[in-house]
Amino acid sequence: MRLDGINAGAPTAREANLAPGSTLRLLGEAFPDLQIGEVLTATVAEARGGAALLDLKGTQVRADGLPRLPPGTDISLRVTGLKPGPVLEVVSGTRPTPSSAPLPLALGEEVAARVLQLLPDGRLLVDVKGVPLDAAAPPGIAAGTDLSLQVVRLQPEVVFQILDTAPSPEAQATQIIRANLADAVPVGDALRLVSQALTGSRPDEVLPASVTRLQETLARLLPEATPPTAERLTALVRDGGLLLEAKLAQAVRDGGPALARAADRDVKGLVLQALRDVGAAPATPRGEGLAAALTRQLGNIETQQALNLLAKLHGEPLQLQVPFYAGKDLTTAFLSVEPDGGGRGGKRGAGRRGHNVLFLLDLDGLGRTRVDAHVAPRSVRVLFYLEGAESLRKVRAEIPAFRQALEALGYDEVLLAARPLADMAPEKRQKVDALPLSVPKDTRLVDVRA
Repeated sequence: MRLDGINAGAPTAREANLAPGSTLRLLGEAFPDLQIGEVLTATVAEARGGAALLDLKGTQVRADGLPRLPPGTDISLRVTGLKPGPVLEVVSGTRPTPSSAPLPLALGEEVAARVLQLLPDGRLLVDVKGVPLDAAAPPGIAAGTDLSLQVVRLQPEVVFQILDTAPSPEAQATQIIRANLADAVPVGDALRLVSQALTGSRPDEVLPASVTRLQETLARLLPEATPPTAERLTALVRDGGLLLEAKLAQAVRDGGPALARAADRDVKGLVLQALRDVGAAPATPRGEGLAAALTRQLGNIETQQALNLLAKLHGEPLQLQVPFYAGKDLTTAFLSVEPDGGGRGGKRGAGRRGHNVLFLLDLDGLGRTRVDAHVAPRSVRVLFYLEGAESLRKVRAEIPAFRQALEALGYDEVLLAARPLADMAPEKRQKVDALPLSVPKDTRLVDVRA
């Protein structure tokens, strides 16, 4: 296979695949002063996942609705709406800014590239060493594909041979989410189904060792009808399946028995082993039910892993689903965790002292509860937002005891309050209520092609 590019010393500016009349929405909180009907020019500062960072009237803002465009692309836009966030209409097509600097390449050199965009005539816009190249290519290569290329000719135009193609990490993560979306349930519900399937065996039935170990691990991480503790939450995040691949990679570096131990105490590792062992056993109705529950749990874990990969790629908070017993039944707390200075607009590492945490959970007697918290080494702020006067009364009655418990843990500054849901800022409420899905705003799960 060959990828025929233009002369790398002067990439051609070609019309991007963004038709006049198409719209885009600005994301975030801080926007420049805009007026309905105003026509202005924006410049792509950076492509980020499914969105772009635009320089608009001297302010950098995120925009959803753009194809992948290389930095330097100018777009002519008209403001058509302002609430709840600015909406802009494309006035004219866009043209990537040509690069006049020569692209340093050597014959036989291997380079990594990414397909930025499919162009109208079947050609591609490909990023090689940060330079957008207009290229002719074999059919079937999608935007977002990572390519491994080798330079086979430099004159009169650059010619690459494609050594390997792979979908981008974002494309792979989105594919996992799409595959599991129809069966997605909160982790508490998924674990309840697994527990029911595991405990339905007959006294004379011999279970595979992996199934027994999975039962023991779930009992260790989620002892029945026991409220969660900090230590147990730590163990749940560490061994609940989300970090299996990281633990395996570390075990490979350590060598020896560490590899087997990494999977043998991890829920995802044990689910994979149990699925293999159950599949190898003679088919029974109970075995089929257990396999279905294990498959759903595996999809649940991998969906959470994919969502957190997307969150990392988009500079968004870490998302977690925490199962816990509320009374006799397992339920799920949804939360996001973001360090101070995190997000697209923050300077990571600058002045970072604590974490911003959002919770969403349903509690007997309180209903749907939303929590906005900030936790630092010596201070904590927790705001409970509830529906109904009785729920507010119950939480407010417990605040003094909660404050005492936090102060006993060493917090010098403690701010606790319970407020009506109507007092919660609309944007923050939207973020909390979106936690059960957890998909970054810039990610499109529906892929419609003509």
